[in-house]
Amino acid sequence: MPGMTDQLPATLIVNTLNGALGLLNQAREFAKHSKDIELKQKLSEIQDALMEVKDEVNKLSDDNEELRKRLLQKENVKLKGEFGYFYKDGDDSPLCPKCFQKDGKEVFLPPLEEWGNDGLRRKCTVCDYVKFERRPKADKVLSSRSDWQDISGYTR
Repeated sequence: MPGMTDQLPATLIVNTLNGALGLLNQAREFAKHSKDIELKQKLSEIQDALMEVKDEVNKLSDDNEELRKRLLQKENVKLKGEFGYFYKDGDDSPLCPKCFQKDGKEVFLPPLEEWGNDGLRRKCTVCDYVKFERRPKADKVLSSRSDWQDISGYTR
């Protein structure tokens, strides 16, 4: 199983800590009959310290698992094609580069849509990233100030 070998040390540590907490609880039971307040205080401090270590090991184990998932995701996604899209292995639909690189989200871009005069684009439905695969053609090449006036109806 992937990750099983690496999971064993964390499990072993947690099991060891649980064993130590069990022994500590036995010691606390014995200390109940003692009048030694300092002993009881030290046993409580040991229990608190062991619980902190256990919480930290669990947090590190969770972080490690998240990093493994992200690494596996990156191994299964490749940058290819002339437009710089990311593709999951076995998929023909591109992923949104912005969502994937910024947030690690695997968001598929919708199919190409016609845009403007003979343009083709994809627009992410999550982050609104737009990539033109073919720019729209201009109706008229604007070469002078009078061309701008003709099109807009006013001069700047």
